[in-house]
Amino acid sequence: MSHRQGLFLNFDIKTQPDEVACGPTCLHALYEFYKDPISLKEVVQEVKQLKNGGTLGVMLGNHALKRGYKVHIYTYNLTVFDPT
Repeated sequence: MSHRQGLFLNFDIKTQPDEVACGPTCLHALYEFYKDPISLKEVVQEVKQLKNGGTLGVMLGNHALKRGYKVHIYTYNLTVFDPT
């Protein structure tokens, strides 16, 4: 039996500033891992949010693309991926 070895990144996720900023907070942890100088406050302000709060993966991916990262997003529900 064979098994795949996973990639594990050792990074620190800060406490999210509110109940709807979990996505931007995790994205910020990746930015810090790669020594990208942007504050958590900036990430939370810049990532588009849904009207009732929260973010979608596509919003996080778009932010990372704008900062020059290569992004892959996998979805099983197109409506959740892009609600427009």
